[in-house]
Amino acid sequence: AGEIILGNAGGADVLKSKANSRDLLTLIDPLCEKTIRETILATFPNHDFLGEEDVPPGKEASAAAIDAKLANNPSQYLWIVDPIDGTSNFVHGMPLCMPSVAVAYKGEVVVGVIHDPHRQETFSAVKGRGAYMNGERIRVGE
Repeated sequence: AGEIILGNAGGADVLKSKANSRDLLTLIDPLCEKTIRETILATFPNHDFLGEEDVPPGKEASAAAIDAKLANNPSQYLWIVDPIDGTSNFVHGMPLCMPSVAVAYKGEVVVGVIHDPHRQETFSAVKGRGAYMNGERIRVGE
C-alpha cells in the first residue's frame, strides 16, 4: 500500500465526501485497502478484517461495525485498517498520509503499525512489549 501511495504522491481526485467535507474517498483508498486485505488474509486466512472503506461514515457506524465484527468472529483476531490515514493530505499531495493497521485479539488491540512510505519509517507497537521505529526500540522523551 505504501508503494501505491508513493506512486500517486502528487495527489488524487476525490470520488466523494463521506461524513463531512474532510472525510474523503479517492480511487486509491480502496486499492490500498484491497492490497492490505489480500496480504493479511494470505498469511492469516482465518482472521477477520475490517477496513475503513467497509464502514459507513461516522463514529457511531465505526463503533457498530467493530462491535458486529467482534461479536461474530470465531478466530478472535480482527485486523482494523485505515488504508490511507490522512486522505485529505494525500488528495493535496502532502506527504502526511500512510496506511494504519491494528490487530485486536478478543476485542483488545494488541498490535499497531503505521508505515510512512514518504520517509521509509515503520512504527509498530505490541502490547506489553514497547514501540519501535524500523525495528529499533523507541521511547518518549524524559
